Amino acid sequence: MSVALTMAIPFVIAGVVKHKITGHKPNTELSQVAGNVWLCKGCAPLGCLANMTVVRVNENQLVLFSVAAAEDATFAAVEALGEVAVIVVTSEHHTSYGAAWAARFPEAVVVGPGPMLDVIREREHVPVTAAAEDVLPALGIDVVTAPEPACKGREQVYTFAIDGLDDGAASRAMLLGSDLVVNWQADETPFADLCGFEGLGRARLFSVIGIPDHAAWARFVLDQLEAHDDVDVVMFGHGPPIVGDDARATVVAAVSSPTGQIRANRASTFLVQFAMLAGLAWGCIALARRFGLF
Repeated sequence: MSVALTMAIPFVIAGVVKHKITGHKPNTELSQVAGNVWLCKGCAPLGCLANMTVVRVNENQLVLFSVAAAEDATFAAVEALGEVAVIVVTSEHHTSYGAAWAARFPEAVVVGPGPMLDVIREREHVPVTAAAEDVLPALGIDVVTAPEPACKGREQVYTFAIDGLDDGAASRAMLLGSDLVVNWQADETPFADLCGFEGLGRARLFSVIGIPDHAAWARFVLDQLEAHDDVDVVMFGHGPPIVGDDARATVVAAVSSPTGQIRANRASTFLVQFAMLAGLAWGCIALARRFGLF
């Protein structure tokens, strides 16, 4: 086990403990991102918030990405928008609620990244039946799968037409997988301070467990962003979408930075505390050695 992964384990435990103490937070109401796109934030088992993205295609069919917790209010809100045609399990790490949604909407096709279908089926007994890249293009959603060096879980990038933005011009949105790129906010995850990362880019914890080659990750994400100059909305599995003419440029700046991140302009509480404790420990060791204690 790598040193980085060993250091990450306490952060995961802390998130789970916090979630167990504070309890499950209900899903948020659906918020409209564009005329045919909605977002719902739900509480993941680790205690952080994760996004469910709802896209309406062909006037009345709905495609759901990374479904949130199975709650009656969320079911009703989704049903009011149209017919659930496809449920997309975007990652092996976002499987907790897929089975419940599939049971609620048995006519929907449940899909996931082709290379990961067997893995997803084993998680939470999610009944995925087809590869997303084989189903979604017929609904007008482009799918590109990350190569393994860029993402161990073979997450995908989804690009689709949107309507209803203020300028009225034809444009598209891009959903960057579930953990491929995140836009963490301080109130959305216990990992913001614990991992010393709050902001836009490559999440530090996922970098350890899910991205074997950081350079390959950056190349893949940048290639997708640069291939679509009509993208005005960039969406994430965690954190709010970025909307506007500079949406792509903002994400490009984060991904292409030396750390793959643009962090919030504040010191991490954890890092400050860690530095203080490390300094104290170093001082104690130095004193002990000075007096020949060991």
